[in-house]
Amino acid sequence: MRLLVLLATLTTMCATTTLAFAQGNPLGRPQTLPRRVFRIDAAPSDFGFMDHGELNSGRGFRVRESGGNGDAVVELGMGFGYGIGRAFEFGALVLPLRLSPDSDIGDMEAYGRYALGRGIALQGTLQLPTETDLGLGFGVPMRFGFGRGDQIQTGVELEVIFADDARVNLDVPLAFQFAVSRSAYVGVRTGLLFADMEEMMINLGAQAGVGISRAVDLSMGFNWPLFLWTGPGDSVNLDVWELIVGLTVFA
Repeated sequence: MRLLVLLATLTTMCATTTLAFAQGNPLGRPQTLPRRVFRIDAAPSDFGFMDHGELNSGRGFRVRESGGNGDAVVELGMGFGYGIGRAFEFGALVLPLRLSPDSDIGDMEAYGRYALGRGIALQGTLQLPTETDLGLGFGVPMRFGFGRGDQIQTGVELEVIFADDARVNLDVPLAFQFAVSRSAYVGVRTGLLFADMEEMMINLGAQAGVGISRAVDLSMGFNWPLFLWTGPGDSVNLDVWELIVGLTVFA
C-alpha cells in the first residue's frame, strides 16, 4: 500500500511543468557534465547505460523482489558526478547500501567518461570489491535525439568480473524517453545482457522523470530485469522485479 501511494504521488509530480536544469529539459543535457558542475546521484543519471548490466547501476532508492520466499531487498545507492574540462566527467558510486532485510554495504564504483561528440562518449568503470569482486567496464554510451525533444539512450559495454571463475558480460541497454512537457518525460526500457557470454537476459520496464527546479530532478522506474532469458525454468519471468525512486541534484 505504501508503494502504491508513493507511485501515485510521483506520477502526480511528473504531470507538473517546471523549469529544469541547463537547457530546460532533463533530456537535453550533453553526455558529460559542464566544467565545474557537480551532480549528486541519488538516482540513475540515465535509464540506459547507467542503469543496466552488472556495472553502472544501483543508484537511487530501490525495492527488489528476487522471486523467492524471502523478504524484498531494499537498497539505497548514492554517488556523484563532476565535470572536468569541456568533455570529461568523473563520478563514483560511494554509498551502495543494503537496508533490508539485512544491512550491508555493496560494491563501490568509479568511472570516467569522455565525450567524443554531443551523443557519443567513451567510458571506463572500476568496481571496487567492497562486497564481492573486482570489476572493469569498457563502454560506449550513446544518446540520440528524435522527434520534438525525445531521446534514445543506448550504448554497448564489455564487463569483466574477476571472480574465482572470471566472467565476461556484454551489455547492450536501450531506453526510449518521450518528452511530455519542457521538463517532464515518460519512457520505456529494455536491453540485452549476455551474462558470461552464455545466458541472454532481456529486461523490460518503464520510467518517468521531471525537473522540479533548475537544479533538482525527480525520477522513478519499474523494471523486470529477467523478463526474457535463456536460463532454466520459464522463459518469461515476472517474479523478479525492481522499483526505483530517485533524486538528482546539480550544483
